Amino acid sequence: MEGSRRPQRRRCIVTQESKSTDTTVTGTAQVKRGMAEMLKGGVIMDVVTPEQAKIAEDAGAVAVMALERVPADIR
Repeated sequence: MEGSRRPQRRRCIVTQESKSTDTTVTGTAQVKRGMAEMLKGGVIMDVVTPEQAKIAEDAGAVAVMALERVPADIR
């Protein structure tokens, strides 16, 4: 597959402004819908090292979870 280029993925950041500077708004419906839309149709990978995260991203993972140990290895 040398020479083939993958289409560049769009990265989306959802922000919400608050009129008050001392109030933090988290977990709004808009943020939750935006997150679900970004992850739709993709794979979330469990990784332990930065190298694994890079491999997962190159393979098309939409998100990675950096863990101390992968749950499958905890048995």
